[in-house]
Amino acid sequence: MEQPGCVTGTVRTCVGAGSCPGRKVCMSGGVYGMCICDQPPPVDSGMNDLDGSMTTNDASMTNDASMNEPDSSMMSDGSMMNEPDASPDAAPTDECTGGCIPEAPADFEGPFLTFIGGNDPPGCGGAYSDEGPGGSAGLVAPAANCSSCTCESSSNSCAAFVNLGTNGNATCGGAGVCSNTLNQACGELAFGCLGAGVTTTRVQASVPASAGACSPSEQDPDIDPPTFAQSAHSCAPDDALEPNGCENNQLCAPDGPFTGSYCVTREGAHECPAGAYSERRVFFGDVEDSRDCSPCSCDRDCDYTVELFPDADTTCTGAVSATLSIESPNEVAEASNCEVAPVGTGGTLRAAFSVTGGGTCAASGGQPVGSAAGSEPITFCCLE
Repeated sequence: MEQPGCVTGTVRTCVGAGSCPGRKVCMSGGVYGMCICDQPPPVDSGMNDLDGSMTTNDASMTNDASMNEPDSSMMSDGSMMNEPDASPDAAPTDECTGGCIPEAPADFEGPFLTFIGGNDPPGCGGAYSDEGPGGSAGLVAPAANCSSCTCESSSNSCAAFVNLGTNGNATCGGAGVCSNTLNQACGELAFGCLGAGVTTTRVQASVPASAGACSPSEQDPDIDPPTFAQSAHSCAPDDALEPNGCENNQLCAPDGPFTGSYCVTREGAHECPAGAYSERRVFFGDVEDSRDCSPCSCDRDCDYTVELFPDADTTCTGAVSATLSIESPNEVAEASNCEVAPVGTGGTLRAAFSVTGGGTCAASGGQPVGSAAGSEPITFCCLE
């Protein structure tokens, strides 16, 4: 029996007569009652648990520090439960923090993060700090602006005669040429360089220096440099792309420094392979430019004609043996075609001369020629 003086309602643990654990309560009068086995004592909502005892003012109960709490690791039959292992058997699957894209097809490089647009592309950076392939498209190369052509001449009239030359050789010109002037509608010309017994010779007519040169101006073209309306600028990943949780042989592409397309490339102009990379664009690394202006030239309005006849045709009305023509000569001493003519006794030639035109010089040329085209192509095949 405990000594009087306990606080009414105080509960203590105890051991009953049958050695069972239990509780005893301080009764009115300041003494503890009997030990009651396995019977939870009432507790007060405002209890003191500093010394292992419990106080109560109502029917609720609070365990004191000496009570055994249920062990979550113990089964109802006293056996131990298997707690979950904090370390999984295998590491969790990697997750792609960017986007999953297909691998590059055979014979193509990449994939590259690609900007396709104007000529002020964004820079590479972040996970894509390395420069990739690039090129230009949409060539702008207007035709050359040509200067006007003009002609200069010391005379604006046709020559009154032509020079007729021969040397008896198989071709016109060369050593031993002898010449004579022809200004007649029909005349006989003697050539001392033709020996006795010669029956035919090669003959050529030319414009005399007195006609004056008809000289064209120099062409001075103005050609704008070629430009491109569009460019392709790509950035390569710093590290080789890995699957990182992507399926179906795809690669994890991290977020880039700009919004663009993922493309694969191949030098030259090619068709895109079957599959996801089917959006084809061809860009160029350089330009082949042949734009120019045609040279200026001048046509003098003078057409000279010499007809050759057998020496016996004194009126030059019979069958023509050969015709020598000089049409609109640009320069003095411009020569006609070289033809075979019959030679009369004593090395003579029978010929008739005529000229048509007013002698003025007409300029021509100065037209845009050539073109520009992209060279060093590279094919970009992009995801649709």
